[in-house]
Amino acid sequence: MHHWGWIIGGTAALTGALTMFWGYIRSIWSQISSYLIVNCKVQGGLQEAVSMYCWQHFKTSPYGMRNYIGWTMFVRPKKRVQLIAMEIVGTGGKLFWCGWRPVWIKREARYNQQDIMMGEKNFEGGLTLTFLRGTFNLDKLLIAATNEYNAAQATTDNQARPRYSVRHLFGSDGKPARLQSNDGACGAAQTADWTAITSMQNRILQWNPDDLGTCRLNHGNAVGQLALSPEATAMVDEIKRWRTSEEWYKSRGIPWRRGWLLYGPPGTGKTSIVRAIAEDFDLPVCVYHLATLYDNELQEHWQRMQQEVPCIALIEDIDTVFECRKNIAGGHLTFDCLLNCLDGIERAGGVLLVVTTNRLDQLDPALGTPTPDHTSSRPGRLDRMLEMNSLNDAGRLKLCQRILTEWPEIWPEVMEAGLNETGAQFQGRCTQKALQLYWKNKGE
Repeated sequence: MHHWGWIIGGTAALTGALTMFWGYIRSIWSQISSYLIVNCKVQGGLQEAVSMYCWQHFKTSPYGMRNYIGWTMFVRPKKRVQLIAMEIVGTGGKLFWCGWRPVWIKREARYNQQDIMMGEKNFEGGLTLTFLRGTFNLDKLLIAATNEYNAAQATTDNQARPRYSVRHLFGSDGKPARLQSNDGACGAAQTADWTAITSMQNRILQWNPDDLGTCRLNHGNAVGQLALSPEATAMVDEIKRWRTSEEWYKSRGIPWRRGWLLYGPPGTGKTSIVRAIAEDFDLPVCVYHLATLYDNELQEHWQRMQQEVPCIALIEDIDTVFECRKNIAGGHLTFDCLLNCLDGIERAGGVLLVVTTNRLDQLDPALGTPTPDHTSSRPGRLDRMLEMNSLNDAGRLKLCQRILTEWPEIWPEVMEAGLNETGAQFQGRCTQKALQLYWKNKGE
């Protein structure tokens, strides 16, 4: 028995010595290999920039494990949502070649179903880059990737790449604990439209990045399809001038931003005018669902949005969330946090803020009150305030001309029947009548 004790003790000592010795070997090898091999980890938004840059400028090896994923996205040539296949950088890694110089890229976090459903593309693990020392200047590579990503997010008047997209921004307030993140907004639920920039971060099969994104119903004439009042038309013209006056604003130290409040009953076209402006002026739209957001989540989303200016920040039906300053939706977002985002220390240049409400009396005076000339008593947060009402004669005639084109003889009758109707109601009336006549003629 004593003999076996010596054997067991000796084995344990030998195992400990070997483990310690192996640790020394690994440490020494790590030091030696660092002279030959560079390992770099990129996280946050930088991993998006690096991934996009490598897929766009480097070639990939056809050998080894390849990773693919599918997303449902709107395909503009097909005019419908379809499943799109993409090759991604997976956790097994991917070999890229810049000429003769190889770089190994590996994703540390795995795409999962929850990420797909929520539209998340920022993964905590990040990307790991490995390459031979001297083959790449790491700083220059990261700067080139960052500059190209920023240029893709920016806009110029003559660019061909469409920027128009719609993203719905949600938070984790009210969600089960398993869907909430300990890091706040970085892990908050967000459903997003996958724009051309996002698509370029992977290798798309079959389609080009510009083929994917939000549907554009009317190319360059979305506003012209609407039956707008003269006051609304004047506001749209103002945004057209604002859109092209960035340098003028900045040269005079004026914040390059505008704020609108559109108020009135449902169906009067408050959301339609925002979508039309976004289409015609090629602006991305961020739709904030305030009832689901915590303060830190709103701040995080607002900060990320500023990477895409000029853009539209849309807050719909604010009266369903805030009654003056009180959050009546049962959430935890504070009115002070909202004000700080709209007009805080870090003013968001290039943002067209649009707030809609069905009940003007619930609006806190800190956002402003309307004046007879449709301006606001509190410029800087909301500059213009416009009441959206039922259609006038000119508006109803315009919809008749667009929808009931082949039947001008019934325009007076339809217009009379739709007196005092909202735009949505009257468009529905015209559409129903047009369908009846269309199917009747087709049957004959």
